[in-house]
Amino acid sequence: MSYEIIEQYIYDEDINTYDILNALNPFYKNTFIDNVAKKCRLSTVSDAQELALSIVNILDNMKDWAKDAFELASYSYDELVQLQGITNQRLTRRANKCRINVRRALGISLADDKHQIAFDDDKKRRYKNTKYGKYNVQDSLDAKVKHNKSRDYKISQDLNNAMMISGMVTLSHNSGYFATLTLPTKFRALSYEDCVSEINNRINNIKKEALRKNIEFTGIVSIELHKDEVPHIHMIYYIHHQDKDIIDSIIFKFFDNEKLRSEINVDINQEIYNFDGVLNYILKHYEDKHTRFFFIGLKNNIKAIYHNLYIKNFGHKSLSYLSNKRLFKSRFIMNLKDYQTDIYMYSMFILRAFKSDYLNGLGDIDKDEYKIIHHYEYPFFYENKVEKIRSMKNSIYFSLDYRQKKIIIKKARKTAKLYKLVRFSYIYTKNVDILFFDFNIEKSRGQPPPFLEGIGLFSNRLQRHHITIISRLEELQEYDEKL
Repeated sequence: MSYEIIEQYIYDEDINTYDILNALNPFYKNTFIDNVAKKCRLSTVSDAQELALSIVNILDNMKDWAKDAFELASYSYDELVQLQGITNQRLTRRANKCRINVRRALGISLADDKHQIAFDDDKKRRYKNTKYGKYNVQDSLDAKVKHNKSRDYKISQDLNNAMMISGMVTLSHNSGYFATLTLPTKFRALSYEDCVSEINNRINNIKKEALRKNIEFTGIVSIELHKDEVPHIHMIYYIHHQDKDIIDSIIFKFFDNEKLRSEINVDINQEIYNFDGVLNYILKHYEDKHTRFFFIGLKNNIKAIYHNLYIKNFGHKSLSYLSNKRLFKSRFIMNLKDYQTDIYMYSMFILRAFKSDYLNGLGDIDKDEYKIIHHYEYPFFYENKVEKIRSMKNSIYFSLDYRQKKIIIKKARKTAKLYKLVRFSYIYTKNVDILFFDFNIEKSRGQPPPFLEGIGLFSNRLQRHHITIISRLEELQEYDEKL
């Protein structure tokens, strides 16, 4: 088929339509012509003039958000890099969104989009050729996504463990509820930006409505794209048993289309019996650049808290609200390799990671656990919850078991040996230099400590010994002068 002949007919019919169509990449343009021919049941050879007229009419009625995306979506990666250098703007993310709008307007699936595939391949090739030492940029990006996924998986596991202690599960062997929420069919005719804005607005309204009704509501949310690239929600959430009907009414208030679907098929709120399987399911598209993964009911900077805690960046502002004891305990639990005890389940309470004062209060030793859980206690789940909360409090406030004591004693002995070595070097050094003891602790919380206070437990002892040595030297000098 000669697309040039059809384009000539379009030019003769309407120059403005020709300019709009000419802004498209050849792949998009030819695909659009083929789709119109198939839809109108016209031949691209014998009906070229009639086909051109149909294309003009369809483009006139096309949404502005689709036609506005034609130009930016059609750039190759090399062309986009040059345009970014001229405009001094980052356009890659915007171009990806524009290609989604073009695909939805032209009826092209992501798997069939050869232009998108070529764009991604050129981008990876450029990143692989950009090296810093023995590593390239693509390796760093892949490692970042891998580490972020591991971090979010860890947060999700800790949240599930915390909810099992707090009683916000249906039974002791369950893990909350799983729901899939989709937008109504009418949103398939809107732009990608409008759909994302709408689904974010609805999930935020659910959280605000639960907060207004004083409902303890936590969860794990993944917003990803359907095959037609309309966003939808996968959610694992936890509530108290008596709040189940209230949460259902709130969800159906903002996703009224799901109520009819749940009545026809199955309840959208399915109880979770295999948490790891469900979590892996909602994480399956984590690497996709358009997937958004976040948490409900936790601190807004919970990801920064876990990241800085893992890399031992204890001076970061995200950890400034925690005491040294809580930092030590949470980092100790993070290093645990076995799960033979329940101590690994207490991370969220030690970090006070919840927005709810009630949930954070479960880990406070000055709170009466009977009063805290009296309103939420039910005989058919967690009858021994009080004992579990007491055990958790003892663990948080350093009532250590034998294994923990053994590790701490071992570290204390190493510190004592280091102190003896420093003391020996100090005494038997001919020229005693006071700057030898100007300690600076790496990754300390705040400013460097004052002089002779950086080594903690032994600072006062070293200071007294230093004063003794100085006074002894003064006595020897006076004795020498008398001689």
